[in-house]
Amino acid sequence: MDSLNFDPEYHIDRIASLQRLVMERAVVSFGELWVASVGTEVVGAAMWIHPDRVPHPAVWSSMSAETAALEGSRHNASVMAEEMLAFLKPPTRHYYLGAVGVVPARQGRGIGAALLNPVLRRADDESVEVYLETSTDSNVAFYAALGFVVTGEHEIPDGGPHVWAMSRVPLQP
Repeated sequence: MDSLNFDPEYHIDRIASLQRLVMERAVVSFGELWVASVGTEVVGAAMWIHPDRVPHPAVWSSMSAETAALEGSRHNASVMAEEMLAFLKPPTRHYYLGAVGVVPARQGRGIGAALLNPVLRRADDESVEVYLETSTDSNVAFYAALGFVVTGEHEIPDGGPHVWAMSRVPLQP
């Protein structure tokens, strides 16, 4: 889900609340959360879903009312975006990078790559693909430097973003 699909009122709070909801209800049970800190300050995080512990549809259904409330006037657009992007997801088992972020003042220092590398190495060791979606042009280059390639893209209508689907096949030693 992209930030441009959120109601503009209280935009940042809504995005943070949705990320927290997904983290608490899906990532903690079905994936893993990597956090970077400097001293006591959290400076970045990455949320992953494991290929063998994919959340049951009931998990997502249990969040639907809260998700709709957080998306506000953009809820229908968000649902449509998810439907449009579904065909870009790999049909095979894969690690899914749901989100990664680094506080702006700390970006460009390797924190994002450090958050991703442990799971990327594990995916290589297990010979499992990694998949993500991004709607930020500069992120495409960031992920490409980590071995991802664009596997599809889609323009989300009604003011939605351009979304790139990217996959990373396991790297051989």
